[in-house]
Amino acid sequence: MYITIVDLSKYINYNINLRPREYNYILDMTYYGQHGEDHFIDYLFEGKTSGLCVEVGAYDGISLSNTYHFEQKGWISLCIEPIPSAYDKCRTVRKLTYQCCVGKEDKDDVEFNIFHLNDNLCAISSLEPDERLIESHKHLLTDQTKCITKIRTLNTLFEELKFPTEIDFISIDTENTELDVLKGLDLNKYNVKLLLIENNFDEPFCADYLKQYGYTRIKRIAVNDFFVKHSPYYF
Repeated sequence: MYITIVDLSKYINYNINLRPREYNYILDMTYYGQHGEDHFIDYLFEGKTSGLCVEVGAYDGISLSNTYHFEQKGWISLCIEPIPSAYDKCRTVRKLTYQCCVGKEDKDDVEFNIFHLNDNLCAISSLEPDERLIESHKHLLTDQTKCITKIRTLNTLFEELKFPTEIDFISIDTENTELDVLKGLDLNKYNVKLLLIENNFDEPFCADYLKQYGYTRIKRIAVNDFFVKHSPYYF
């Protein structure tokens, strides 16, 4: 585990006012999200140059990252990744990293399933593999291995890292355990403005869970759903 920041609160300015406006692309910036997810997030936050974000399932820290763009321009970004080889790469390029799985309860010594699609280890690897994803990717599958890791809730991690309770956005990509990640986060304590959640088969589970906390799905890009708390937006 590589931690470079202890007290994050002094680095963050949360005075933002999201409001509907035309979707004007920011053409002079570099984005890394698979389908422009980070571009859309940048639009929502009006290109602001400081903030706090979290990426659950950060892989190597750059490939398909929804947070690397923001770290490059001054945001504090926590990257969480369980796959050892991916984490080793991530910690060399990102400032704040943590190696573990994220779930609804803390556990030690758990098996994590790694599916190799040649050099791609992130596409369907999971604590609880989705058989539908395995079937749809079986023609690309070149190997399957496991690693031993630990599970921590976001509550546990945030307490350990002394996170502020105001968080701009959290990106969750855990291939079938996204709901467990949400259940390990106290959304009454932590005010998360935006949640970006992978939802491969457009299922209602996360949306139904988040309703009790006042979140509305405002947009879907490819397999990723965007939720904003008490949102005035309708996309």
